[in-house]
Amino acid sequence: MVFLDPESGQLLQFKEKATTEFWDQQWGECDLKEKVTRQRRNRLVDAVTKKYLAPGSRVLDAGCGIGATVHGLDLLGYDAVGIDTAENTVKLINQHFPKLEVSVQDVQSTDFPDESFDGCWSLGVIEHDLNGYDQIIIETHRILKPGGFLFLTFPCMSPLRRVKARFGLYNNLLKNQDYDTFYQFMLEPSMVIDRLKNFGFVIRSRTYADGTKGLKDEISFLKPLLQRIYNGKNMVAKVLNFAISKTCAPFAGHGVLLVCEKINKGD
Repeated sequence: MVFLDPESGQLLQFKEKATTEFWDQQWGECDLKEKVTRQRRNRLVDAVTKKYLAPGSRVLDAGCGIGATVHGLDLLGYDAVGIDTAENTVKLINQHFPKLEVSVQDVQSTDFPDESFDGCWSLGVIEHDLNGYDQIIIETHRILKPGGFLFLTFPCMSPLRRVKARFGLYNNLLKNQDYDTFYQFMLEPSMVIDRLKNFGFVIRSRTYADGTKGLKDEISFLKPLLQRIYNGKNMVAKVLNFAISKTCAPFAGHGVLLVCEKINKGD
């Protein structure tokens, strides 16, 4: 169930609370070694990291999940590190991939010294915290070197979602809303960008992504067809998914990628 918060203009999705136990359960049901091996090459992560950081750079995946991004960056020649609060999942990563540097840590308060990293990926993390994401940004700024990059992704208020909100096509958040099943926000990019700037980042790039998912989730009569394309494993489905996603992302993208550079005060 999705509700609109009229005050912030953002959407809230209620499904199941995204606790540490929730993620451990989700990831514990898969063959972790097989899934990490299959998902280790993420075209977006590979391309963006290579554009902004040279091989050998120290890169953190903050909220690394099953560790696929850490494994992929390691294979590309980066000094890759991962952290997550899901203890059981981290144990499995350490068991199956002992050479990877992955540990149990909270993205809001890590053990890393100041200015430890050249880059940091945050892939779908900040939207799950009902209390806000300021502390995550502050901590990331602390552990990045001056000139280091934060690569931040989150579900967003796309132009399509803004249009639907303007025409009252979402139910408003209830005054007595029960937040026990809160899952995530669809955040307004301009609001996130303002917070990032306040905490010492400059935005180098903003890119909407996953237009197929954005369309299927928001336009009900298209969902049956788009769902088959989105889940399709054959070449035709993959080509269609890529074309639809790329074409529709600027208007209907489910998520956004912000490339943010740490600047010194006064720069």
